[in-house]
Amino acid sequence: MAPRGVKSERGAGRAIQTIASVLLMVDPRDLGLVAQVRSPHQEAPTIYLYEAMPGGIGMSERLWQRHEELIAGAADLITGCACDAGCPACTGPRLEPDIDAKALALRFLHEVGAGAAVAA
Repeated sequence: MAPRGVKSERGAGRAIQTIASVLLMVDPRDLGLVAQVRSPHQEAPTIYLYEAMPGGIGMSERLWQRHEELIAGAADLITGCACDAGCPACTGPRLEPDIDAKALALRFLHEVGAGAAVAA
């Protein structure tokens, strides 16, 4: 069983990956995802979204320019989903029914600025 922190980052990361693929108009498999409760590089919860193509083809730079839109879109995706506590359409597979992946992911996204981006 993964810690709650991993679930919030993983759920938020899946929503970010989905929105990123729409913003960039690419297949979601073109983007890799790693969620960590405490990154050894940042010493904080971290989501790494990266180009699956070795060396990249410029998607990361384009996505970074749309960071606020990306975070707000991920929060909107999760909020707009009709599920109760997370599902494959918003936060990815729900492996533990007693965990509210939706609430955890939204809390994480708001901590990284989704509320500010939505209000703007």
